[in-house]
Amino acid sequence: MQLRRLRGQNRAWAAVLLSVTLSGGAWGMPKEKVLHSFAGGRDGWGPQAGLIFDKAGSLYGTTVQGGGKGCGGGGCGTVFKLTRGKHGWRETILYRFRGGLDGEFPVGGLIMDGVGSLFGTTTNGGRSSCDYGGWTGCGTVFQLTHTGGAWRETVLHSFAGGDDGIRPLSTLTLDPAGNLYGTTFIGGKGCGDGGCGTVFELSPTGQGWTETVLYSFALGSDGYFPGHWVVVDSTGNLYGTTGAGGNDKNCGTVFELSPGSEGWLESVLYDFCGADHDGAAPLAGLTFGKQGVLYGTTYVGESSGTVFQLAPRSGGGWTETVLYTFRRGRAGAGPVAGVILDDAGNLYGTTEEGGRYGQGAAYKLKPTAKGWRGMPLHDFSGGRDGKSPLGNLVFDRQGNLYGTTALGGAHKMGVVFQLEH
Repeated sequence: MQLRRLRGQNRAWAAVLLSVTLSGGAWGMPKEKVLHSFAGGRDGWGPQAGLIFDKAGSLYGTTVQGGGKGCGGGGCGTVFKLTRGKHGWRETILYRFRGGLDGEFPVGGLIMDGVGSLFGTTTNGGRSSCDYGGWTGCGTVFQLTHTGGAWRETVLHSFAGGDDGIRPLSTLTLDPAGNLYGTTFIGGKGCGDGGCGTVFELSPTGQGWTETVLYSFALGSDGYFPGHWVVVDSTGNLYGTTGAGGNDKNCGTVFELSPGSEGWLESVLYDFCGADHDGAAPLAGLTFGKQGVLYGTTYVGESSGTVFQLAPRSGGGWTETVLYTFRRGRAGAGPVAGVILDDAGNLYGTTEEGGRYGQGAAYKLKPTAKGWRGMPLHDFSGGRDGKSPLGNLVFDRQGNLYGTTALGGAHKMGVVFQLEH
């Protein structure tokens, strides 16, 4: 399977891409440093998700392919760790997916619990014989635990297709009670045989984990093809995006799921109007800011994508504001990733394409009295510095940024990079 095939299914319904721009002006750009270039084979290749830190400052992530000879010869994907040393960063492969029961192709990123266990999803594989679109298995949720000096994988849930969901592309969310939440891109009760996607919960029990489908999208005003993660607020409500559906423009939604005595109720908080107005196809999940404000991105906009804000109104309802519209030129086109915030309220993200060389970019948005100003952080050249960043950025304690590119690098198979503060 080719990397572009996975990416194609992930956004096959999105509109035709156009390129974009951030105004750089005289802003200084941080220095990019490549921490690791993936080499394929047992090393893995094609990281599509962002990274996480542990308490010791090590980085963890996934590659969609590589790690072995399975899954058509390209490898079934890996989980890796990068540890800082005196002479740079050292990569360790924690787990190589074999294909089949243990899962295949981890598109989503990782999360870590309080004791250092890792949780993630694989798009394919698992116990089910589900065969959809020529790919075997409907996907898994897995856990990696460090015991006896080695990492052990446990499949917490194998998706069975149909009502249960198919193709979990999402990074998971962990609530304070230890429950896991995520999305499947297709499957569920709606949309006929293929399904339009689900939001699911995995709850730990004395005998393992129990999966519950909280909501199945129905190919209508409720949206379909949910984004890459959901976020949970302090009262247990979930918030996410759908890349399509909603109003008659079919441009995607922001939704809320609220628990009730008769199950979970979905409310559409916002319907996107389209590329000529507020954007379309929000592929990523959302990020919470202060006072319950939600931030996100759309893959398609007036030129090629937007960054938006959704703020709760005191009398009820939500107000959407487009903070930035990407335009052809510098620093980005088509944000697949979401945004992160610093303490000053600045936003940071990546775009798959665009920039000075057309190979993707990292950017910063700064609030000013006249609106939000775009500041390019790095234009990827497609060479050793990487190409096509698809995942979220993450901060270290010093304010440096870290991320991945799906392609490029010394072996053209993706990199882990740092942007120095």
